[in-house]
Amino acid sequence: MRRCSNCDALLPDQSVFCGNCGLKQEPLNEKICSKCSKPMPIENNFCPHCGISTTINSEMAEDTSTKNPPTTESPSSPQINLKTTNSNNAIPLSTYDLDPYILSEIDNFKFSFTQKYAEFNGRASRGEYCRYILIETLLLVLVIAIGLLITYISKKPEYVFYGIVLFNVVCFLPTLAISTRRAHDLNNPGWTSIILFIPYINTLYSLYLLLKKGDTTPNSYGYPTSFEIITPQISEEKDIQLSPDSGSATKFILTIIVLIGIIVAAFVSMDSNKFPSNTTKSKPSKSATTVNTSKTVSLSESNPQSTSTPQPAVQPENNYIEQSTNALRSYYDRLNQKNFNGAYALLSEQQQASVGYYNTWRNGYNTTLNVTLTSTKVLSANPNQVIYEYQLHAKDSINGRVKHQFFTGNVTMERVNSTWYIKDQDGRLVSSYFE
Repeated sequence: MRRCSNCDALLPDQSVFCGNCGLKQEPLNEKICSKCSKPMPIENNFCPHCGISTTINSEMAEDTSTKNPPTTESPSSPQINLKTTNSNNAIPLSTYDLDPYILSEIDNFKFSFTQKYAEFNGRASRGEYCRYILIETLLLVLVIAIGLLITYISKKPEYVFYGIVLFNVVCFLPTLAISTRRAHDLNNPGWTSIILFIPYINTLYSLYLLLKKGDTTPNSYGYPTSFEIITPQISEEKDIQLSPDSGSATKFILTIIVLIGIIVAAFVSMDSNKFPSNTTKSKPSKSATTVNTSKTVSLSESNPQSTSTPQPAVQPENNYIEQSTNALRSYYDRLNQKNFNGAYALLSEQQQASVGYYNTWRNGYNTTLNVTLTSTKVLSANPNQVIYEYQLHAKDSINGRVKHQFFTGNVTMERVNSTWYIKDQDGRLVSSYFE
């Protein structure tokens, strides 16, 4: 709003003639804030310096206070004028210098994560909220990617879980705070943010916060935020980046999609690299089940379908070979006895990570009737590790028929604190037939 230079009447900023006296008005390129008296672009509805609204309501309030200056009242008179003045300023102004500006994605996230880490008062515009969620999603995908890399190196899948939990703990408070301010921007009470903790409904509520346009005028929770474009002068003065262009969000979304693709490829690669390329796909959990062990042993049992290799005699000084062999036999004995917990305990942590979680590994034996270690041959041995070449005979119930399968491969036994475990194992299908 502006005033006529002749009669001081209140006029719209774009008026050409005064509606009161008819005087032609000079065009304006900027206007003066009625609160802080600083210049601003003529098209702004809010002052970028103090955040006050420059709509007709604020101008009318100023006009009323100018033409009706407060008078001195006696101590016994009621404070009517004071209450009226306070009601005009009942809506709080912005308390942060950067509230009026449309910040870049990085500056927006830093501003919300530092200065507004636990700020539940005020408002957050749709753009401010969307840019925060965009960067938060990108960081979460990076955490998952790093967790997968550590898992691939250490063979311990729990690092992905730990990373996600730690990320959620760190981001919980600022995310809840900006969600509350976003609800305020829609003139909704902040407690509605608890909907984010209700499964299924939280998805719809999140879309509501992301897509619903907020109030363009002051509401019960304050003035709008993120409405002023950052000029080069403001960028240099405030040490912030220019406002984001239309393609910046697209770049971040494409980055997230690429990272998700890398994560999916990593999952597929980790799953396919569990066994050698010549390993059978039909019996991965039986033929390729590995247990951490460090020694190797020779052992033979009769089997008409496989050729037994003569085993070297175990010398008294090679008791560790006998111990590792007994541990390997015990593993298959427990499988035949359906003692899956006991068998899984004979796998090293590395091998457990390789074959998958317990339930996944156990489901691989749902159709198994019997598994027999028919022969073993020591390839190398020392007191802490023994490597065998083995042959295996498995019987499975397939559609009411018994299927015989014969596997061969290498298994490494490793001793940890006087206990032998299967450290690594590979296998390939040699032959099979139905009864």
